[in-house]
Amino acid sequence: MKVVWDVDGPLRDMSRFKKEAMLRAGERLGFKDYVERYDDKTVWKSYGLAQLLARRGWGRGFEAWIGLFWGHAEKGLDIRETLSHPQPEKIVEKVVKRPPKEVVKELQDYVHSKLEEGEKVKNIEEALELFPNLGIITASQPGNIPRWLKRHGLWNYFRESEIIEGVENKAEAMLRLAQRYGSYIYVGDSHSDLEDVIEVNKYVPLYMVLVDGMALEGKVRELLENNDFKNLVFAPNAYEGLLRIKNILKS
Repeated sequence: MKVVWDVDGPLRDMSRFKKEAMLRAGERLGFKDYVERYDDKTVWKSYGLAQLLARRGWGRGFEAWIGLFWGHAEKGLDIRETLSHPQPEKIVEKVVKRPPKEVVKELQDYVHSKLEEGEKVKNIEEALELFPNLGIITASQPGNIPRWLKRHGLWNYFRESEIIEGVENKAEAMLRLAQRYGSYIYVGDSHSDLEDVIEVNKYVPLYMVLVDGMALEGKVRELLENNDFKNLVFAPNAYEGLLRIKNILKS
Protein backbone atom coordinates (compact mmCIF):
# COMPACT_ATOMS: atom_id res chain seq x y z
CA MET A 1 0.00 0.00 0.00
CA LYS A 2 1.26 3.47 -0.91
CA VAL A 3 0.35 6.98 0.29
CA VAL A 4 -0.93 10.05 -1.55
CA TRP A 5 -0.62 13.34 0.31
CA ASP A 6 -2.36 16.64 0.51
CA VAL A 7 0.28 19.26 1.27
CA ASP A 8 -1.06 22.06 3.46
CA GLY A 9 -1.99 20.62 6.82
CA PRO A 10 -0.57 17.08 6.63
CA LEU A 11 2.91 18.03 5.33
CA ARG A 12 3.25 21.81 5.47
CA ASP A 13 2.05 24.20 8.18
CA MET A 14 0.75 27.40 6.59
CA SER A 15 -1.54 28.46 9.46
CA ARG A 16 0.62 31.42 10.56
CA PHE A 17 0.73 32.87 7.06
CA LYS A 18 -2.99 32.29 6.52
CA LYS A 19 -3.72 34.37 9.62
CA GLU A 20 -1.28 37.08 8.51
CA ALA A 21 -3.07 37.19 5.16
CA MET A 22 -6.48 37.55 6.80
CA LEU A 23 -5.17 40.29 9.07
CA ARG A 24 -4.11 42.19 5.94
CA ALA A 25 -7.56 41.76 4.42
CA GLY A 26 -9.11 42.84 7.71
CA GLU A 27 -7.00 45.98 7.76
CA ARG A 28 -8.25 46.86 4.30
CA LEU A 29 -11.93 46.20 5.11
CA GLY A 30 -12.11 47.27 8.76
CA PHE A 31 -12.22 43.96 10.63
CA LYS A 32 -8.57 43.46 11.63
CA ASP A 33 -9.44 43.63 15.36
CA TYR A 34 -11.94 40.83 14.83
CA VAL A 35 -9.33 38.54 13.23
CA GLU A 36 -6.88 39.23 16.08
CA ARG A 37 -9.27 37.54 18.54
CA TYR A 38 -8.58 34.13 17.01
CA ASP A 39 -5.56 31.84 17.08
CA ASP A 40 -3.85 30.48 13.97
CA LYS A 41 -5.64 27.13 14.25
CA THR A 42 -9.11 28.71 14.22
CA VAL A 43 -8.27 30.87 11.23
CA TRP A 44 -6.92 27.78 9.45
CA LYS A 45 -10.07 25.77 10.18
CA SER A 46 -12.22 28.62 8.88
CA TYR A 47 -10.66 28.10 5.46
CA GLY A 48 -12.25 24.65 5.48
CA LEU A 49 -15.65 26.33 5.73
CA ALA A 50 -14.66 28.65 2.88
CA GLN A 51 -13.87 25.57 0.78
CA LEU A 52 -17.35 24.26 1.52
CA LEU A 53 -18.87 27.57 0.41
CA ALA A 54 -16.84 27.52 -2.79
CA ARG A 55 -17.97 23.97 -3.55
CA ARG A 56 -21.56 25.09 -3.10
CA GLY A 57 -21.10 27.80 -5.71
CA TRP A 58 -20.20 30.87 -3.60
CA GLY A 59 -17.17 32.20 -5.47
CA ARG A 60 -13.69 30.75 -5.08
CA GLY A 61 -11.93 29.73 -1.88
CA PHE A 62 -10.10 32.94 -0.95
CA GLU A 63 -13.09 35.08 -1.91
CA ALA A 64 -15.43 33.03 0.28
CA TRP A 65 -12.89 33.05 3.10
CA ILE A 66 -12.63 36.84 3.29
CA GLY A 67 -16.40 37.16 2.95
CA LEU A 68 -16.84 34.72 5.82
CA PHE A 69 -14.72 36.78 8.23
CA TRP A 70 -16.04 40.11 7.03
CA GLY A 71 -19.65 39.05 7.46
CA HIS A 72 -19.08 37.55 10.92
CA ALA A 73 -17.27 40.70 12.06
CA GLU A 74 -20.08 43.01 10.91
CA LYS A 75 -22.76 40.84 12.56
CA GLY A 76 -20.73 40.45 15.76
CA LEU A 77 -20.83 36.64 15.53
CA ASP A 78 -18.21 34.30 16.99
CA ILE A 79 -16.77 32.35 14.07
CA ARG A 80 -15.90 29.46 16.41
CA GLU A 81 -19.60 28.86 17.05
CA THR A 82 -20.25 28.70 13.32
CA LEU A 83 -17.38 26.26 12.79
CA SER A 84 -18.77 23.92 15.45
CA HIS A 85 -22.38 24.10 14.19
CA PRO A 86 -23.78 20.85 12.65
CA GLN A 87 -24.78 22.75 9.51
CA PRO A 88 -22.52 25.83 9.36
CA GLU A 89 -23.49 26.70 5.80
CA LYS A 90 -26.99 27.65 7.01
CA ILE A 91 -25.49 30.36 9.23
CA VAL A 92 -22.91 31.45 6.69
CA GLU A 93 -25.40 31.99 3.86
CA LYS A 94 -26.96 34.80 5.88
CA VAL A 95 -23.74 36.61 6.82
CA VAL A 96 -21.11 36.12 4.13
CA LYS A 97 -20.21 39.27 2.14
CA ARG A 98 -18.72 39.67 -1.32
CA PRO A 99 -15.24 41.26 -0.90
CA PRO A 100 -13.62 43.56 -3.48
CA LYS A 101 -11.62 41.70 -6.12
CA GLU A 102 -8.45 43.66 -5.39
CA VAL A 103 -8.53 42.59 -1.71
CA VAL A 104 -9.00 38.96 -2.73
CA LYS A 105 -6.04 39.19 -5.10
CA GLU A 106 -3.83 40.81 -2.44
CA LEU A 107 -4.62 38.03 0.05
CA GLN A 108 -4.06 35.33 -2.55
CA ASP A 109 -0.76 36.86 -3.68
CA TYR A 110 0.44 37.12 -0.08
CA VAL A 111 -0.33 33.48 0.69
CA HIS A 112 1.32 32.33 -2.54
CA SER A 113 4.40 34.40 -1.76
CA LYS A 114 4.82 32.52 1.53
CA LEU A 115 4.35 28.95 0.27
CA GLU A 116 8.03 28.08 0.27
CA GLU A 117 8.39 29.50 3.81
CA GLY A 118 5.74 27.20 5.26
CA GLU A 119 7.24 24.94 7.94
CA LYS A 120 7.24 21.18 7.61
CA VAL A 121 4.96 19.50 10.14
CA LYS A 122 6.76 18.27 13.25
CA ASN A 123 8.15 14.71 12.97
CA ILE A 124 6.83 14.36 9.40
CA GLU A 125 9.88 12.25 8.43
CA GLU A 126 8.63 9.48 10.74
CA ALA A 127 5.32 9.44 8.89
CA LEU A 128 6.98 9.46 5.47
CA GLU A 129 8.98 6.35 6.36
CA LEU A 130 5.97 4.19 7.24
CA PHE A 131 4.82 3.55 3.64
CA PRO A 132 6.13 4.20 0.12
CA ASN A 133 4.91 7.57 -1.11
CA LEU A 134 2.94 7.41 -4.36
CA GLY A 135 2.43 11.12 -4.81
CA ILE A 136 1.09 14.54 -3.88
CA ILE A 137 -2.11 16.20 -5.11
CA THR A 138 -2.44 19.91 -4.44
CA ALA A 139 -3.97 23.12 -5.71
CA SER A 140 -0.66 24.91 -5.12
CA GLN A 141 0.98 26.68 -8.04
CA PRO A 142 3.01 24.42 -10.37
CA GLY A 143 6.68 24.20 -9.38
CA ASN A 144 6.13 25.20 -5.78
CA ILE A 145 6.05 21.75 -4.19
CA PRO A 146 9.38 20.36 -5.49
CA ARG A 147 11.12 23.56 -4.37
CA TRP A 148 9.50 23.37 -0.95
CA LEU A 149 10.36 19.68 -0.52
CA LYS A 150 13.99 20.34 -1.42
CA ARG A 151 14.19 23.37 0.86
CA HIS A 152 13.01 21.29 3.83
CA GLY A 153 15.00 18.13 3.15
CA LEU A 154 12.04 15.99 2.08
CA TRP A 155 12.71 15.60 -1.64
CA ASN A 156 14.18 12.08 -1.34
CA TYR A 157 10.84 10.81 -0.05
CA PHE A 158 9.11 11.99 -3.23
CA ARG A 159 11.85 11.78 -5.86
CA GLU A 160 10.07 8.89 -7.63
CA SER A 161 6.53 10.09 -6.85
CA GLU A 162 3.89 11.82 -8.93
CA ILE A 163 3.53 15.46 -7.90
CA ILE A 164 0.29 16.83 -9.32
CA GLU A 165 0.03 20.59 -8.79
CA GLY A 166 -2.43 23.30 -9.75
CA VAL A 167 -5.38 20.93 -9.33
CA GLU A 168 -8.90 22.41 -9.50
CA ASN A 169 -10.80 19.12 -9.19
CA LYS A 170 -8.95 16.99 -6.65
CA ALA A 171 -11.34 14.03 -6.93
CA GLU A 172 -10.58 13.66 -10.65
CA ALA A 173 -6.82 13.69 -10.01
CA MET A 174 -7.23 11.18 -7.18
CA LEU A 175 -9.29 8.88 -9.38
CA ARG A 176 -6.71 8.95 -12.18
CA LEU A 177 -4.02 7.83 -9.72
CA ALA A 178 -6.27 5.10 -8.35
CA GLN A 179 -7.11 3.81 -11.82
CA ARG A 180 -3.42 3.72 -12.68
CA TYR A 181 -1.99 2.27 -9.46
CA GLY A 182 -4.90 0.76 -7.54
CA SER A 183 -5.82 1.30 -3.89
CA TYR A 184 -3.84 3.73 -1.76
CA ILE A 185 -4.01 5.72 1.48
CA TYR A 186 -4.89 9.40 1.19
CA VAL A 187 -3.74 11.81 3.91
CA GLY A 188 -5.80 15.02 4.13
CA ASP A 189 -7.10 17.47 6.70
CA SER A 190 -10.52 18.70 5.52
CA HIS A 191 -14.06 17.49 5.07
CA SER A 192 -13.63 18.42 1.39
CA ASP A 193 -10.76 15.90 1.20
CA LEU A 194 -13.04 13.29 2.79
CA GLU A 195 -15.77 14.13 0.28
CA ASP A 196 -13.31 13.51 -2.57
CA VAL A 197 -12.08 10.22 -1.08
CA ILE A 198 -15.65 8.97 -0.70
CA GLU A 199 -16.33 9.81 -4.35
CA VAL A 200 -13.20 7.96 -5.59
CA ASN A 201 -13.93 5.03 -3.26
CA LYS A 202 -17.02 4.28 -5.38
CA TYR A 203 -14.65 3.12 -8.13
CA VAL A 204 -11.44 2.06 -6.35
CA PRO A 205 -11.23 1.21 -2.61
CA LEU A 206 -9.23 3.79 -0.65
CA TYR A 207 -8.07 4.32 2.92
CA MET A 208 -7.89 7.77 4.46
CA VAL A 209 -6.10 9.46 7.34
CA LEU A 210 -7.95 12.63 8.34
CA VAL A 211 -5.56 14.72 10.43
CA ASP A 212 -6.62 17.55 12.71
CA GLY A 213 -6.88 20.68 10.60
CA MET A 214 -9.65 22.21 8.49
CA ALA A 215 -12.25 19.47 8.87
CA LEU A 216 -15.62 20.63 10.22
CA GLU A 217 -16.87 17.99 12.63
CA GLY A 218 -20.53 18.44 11.70
CA LYS A 219 -19.86 18.01 7.98
CA VAL A 220 -17.65 14.97 8.61
CA ARG A 221 -20.44 13.30 10.60
CA GLU A 222 -22.92 14.11 7.85
CA LEU A 223 -20.68 12.61 5.17
CA LEU A 224 -20.13 9.42 7.15
CA GLU A 225 -23.83 9.05 7.97
CA ASN A 226 -24.79 9.39 4.31
CA ASN A 227 -22.05 7.23 2.80
CA ASP A 228 -20.79 3.71 3.41
CA PHE A 229 -17.12 4.51 3.95
CA LYS A 230 -15.35 2.51 6.67
CA ASN A 231 -11.64 2.93 5.91
CA LEU A 232 -11.21 6.22 7.76
CA VAL A 233 -8.79 6.93 10.58
CA PHE A 234 -8.94 10.18 12.58
CA ALA A 235 -5.60 11.28 14.03
CA PRO A 236 -3.89 14.39 15.43
CA ASN A 237 -1.09 13.96 12.86
CA ALA A 238 -0.10 11.86 9.87
CA TYR A 239 2.33 9.65 11.77
CA GLU A 240 -0.24 8.41 14.27
CA GLY A 241 -2.85 7.91 11.57
CA LEU A 242 -0.59 5.99 9.21
CA LEU A 243 0.72 3.86 12.07
CA ARG A 244 -2.85 2.85 12.91
CA ILE A 245 -3.54 1.94 9.28
CA LYS A 246 -0.32 -0.07 9.16
CA ASN A 247 -1.53 -2.08 12.15
CA ILE A 248 -4.98 -2.54 10.58
CA LEU A 249 -3.46 -3.87 7.36
CA LYS A 250 -1.29 -6.31 9.33
CA SER A 251 -4.25 -7.78 11.21
